[in-house]
This record gives sequence, structure tokens and C-alpha cells, in this order.
Amino acid sequence: MRTMASSFSWSKVRVRIWVKAEELFMQEQMQAFNCDIKPERCELREGGYFDRAKLIVLREVYLEGKSGSSF
Repeated sequence: MRTMASSFSWSKVRVRIWVKAEELFMQEQMQAFNCDIKPERCELREGGYFDRAKLIVLREVYLEGKSGSSF
């Protein structure tokens, strides 16, 4: 069984997911309404942004681990 580097932290991954979810929300809002609104976490979950962000970030983390780069 492979172990990840000691610098790996799920708390850092969770932060990255929320940041990415906000980025996805903001991109969509700017394209659709040309406005800059900071979403609440419940909006990110309800709108599916959190789930999309989670897939993106977990894929990034996997590829970073595979390439050997530190987190």
C-alpha cells in the first residue's frame, strides 16, 4: 500500500475544494450576469459547484501525488 508524503493534509484539500467551488461559481456569475457576488457554502453545495470542485481538486491531488510533486 502506498503512503502519501508527510506534507499531505486533508484539511488543505478541503480548503482547495471550497476555493475551487467559489472560483467556478464566480466564473459562471461573471459570464451570465456580469456581477461579482460572494456565495455562501450552502449555495455552492446546492448549485453543484462543490461537487464539481471536489472532482477537479481530487484529480489534481492524485496527479500531483503520481508525479511526486509536494502538496
